[in-house]
Amino acid sequence: MQKQIEFIARGFIFQKGKILLCKRKDRDYYFFPGGHVEFGEFVKDALKREIVEEIGAEVTRCEFIGTAENVFQDGKREAHEINFTFRAEIDKEDVAALEDYLEFRWLTWNEFEKAEVLPASLKKEIMKWEKDKKIFYSSQNDLK
Repeated sequence: MQKQIEFIARGFIFQKGKILLCKRKDRDYYFFPGGHVEFGEFVKDALKREIVEEIGAEVTRCEFIGTAENVFQDGKREAHEINFTFRAEIDKEDVAALEDYLEFRWLTWNEFEKAEVLPASLKKEIMKWEKDKKIFYSSQNDLK
């Protein structure tokens, strides 16, 4: 089984009372927009690049709010991802996926609370951060 460590830049994009979430069309859960950090790329720059690539939007605000670690198995690989999370804003509200395997949706806070969002530890920390605004670190072990 292939094992790898991945560094991921994630955006908590909350505008006009709604949160932008991403989902693969072949999966039934959401995740925060963003993606892999490339070698030599700074995390904040990776988030900005991924948002342009995924929805063609520019990030207008980008503030680090915390990190969440997650280990999971996906097919024939085991991944250990470290999610660097930023409170972000983008320059448009009407968004559509530029990659055909993805879709994006604005959820109200109530819809967000009920939705399956992975990693679960990151969702939990975002909900807490929205209340206390304290930088966080968490891992899936914190849910046990």
